[in-house]
Amino acid sequence: MISTALLITLFPFITNDAFFLHIKFNKWKLDQKNALEMNTLLTLEQSIQLREDLLKAEERMEGFLERKNQEIKELTMKVAQLSAANPPLKNESVEMGQRKDQSDDDLVDQLATKINNSDELKKSFDVTVMYIQGGYSNLLGADNVTSKAIAYFESNNIIKSAGEGKYVFTDIGREILKKSLEKSFAS
Repeated sequence: MISTALLITLFPFITNDAFFLHIKFNKWKLDQKNALEMNTLLTLEQSIQLREDLLKAEERMEGFLERKNQEIKELTMKVAQLSAANPPLKNESVEMGQRKDQSDDDLVDQLATKINNSDELKKSFDVTVMYIQGGYSNLLGADNVTSKAIAYFESNNIIKSAGEGKYVFTDIGREILKKSLEKSFAS
């Protein structure tokens, strides 16, 4: 009975040790095998096969590059044909937010006056300046900026979207900013 209790208690420990010894022996065998394979030179047949595989891969890559270069040439020719068939539109009456009967200076003066005379536009313009110069995004979510004011600024070509919720000034917008700052420093 005592011997049975001893065997039942010790047997798991003995088998566990044997299992770990088996794992360590297998790891040692794999390490020896890998070390031997790393130091073994390729046979002549293996070298030839490896070289042939490399040449086939290079030929496939050259064929791929040749097809892509041909596709680029074809697309470039199509773009050139489309450009020749559809010249850019020239609109003398409205270009860059300018009206036909107004010069750049008149338009800038008129827009700057309208912005400075409207509390809503002035507040929105000031916050827009802060957002643009600070490089902030999400101008539409800013305090004191109405979507109506942003629409006014965009429709009059004062600002334009730069993507990802950011806006930038156009040439006209920079001129209006300049006029606005001149008026604020003069008073």
